[in-house]
Amino acid sequence: HISMAEGKPQDAIEQWRAADVGRCTYCAPIGLGMTYDLTGDADSAIAYFGKYVSTPSVDRPAQDEFYLAGAHKRLGELYEAKGEKSKALSHYLTFVELWKKADPELQPMVAKVREAIKRVQDTEGSR
Repeated sequence: HISMAEGKPQDAIEQWRAADVGRCTYCAPIGLGMTYDLTGDADSAIAYFGKYVSTPSVDRPAQDEFYLAGAHKRLGELYEAKGEKSKALSHYLTFVELWKKADPELQPMVAKVREAIKRVQDTEGSR
């Protein structure tokens, strides 16, 4: 996180890769996903965010409260940008389900994702 904040994404990638050992199989993927996202490498960001959201673990709830919904939202955005509407829709819907009871100050973000869902559904229907 420090290397990312210092604007050193390559250092962050090396550090996340070095940390990708042991029993925490979901710890490094979220960091790698965020770092690749910041560098504009959408395919790698999708791969690592995808690994994060699909890796089961009983220890994940502590990390999920900070990252899971955001990872789904970002995956939706990345897939939509690539034209992969069904994948985008799936991640957008998961985000909305996770945040449907979010605090009032977070509801504008939920509303934006609901708009994205409608946009994706509209473009899917016009095919």
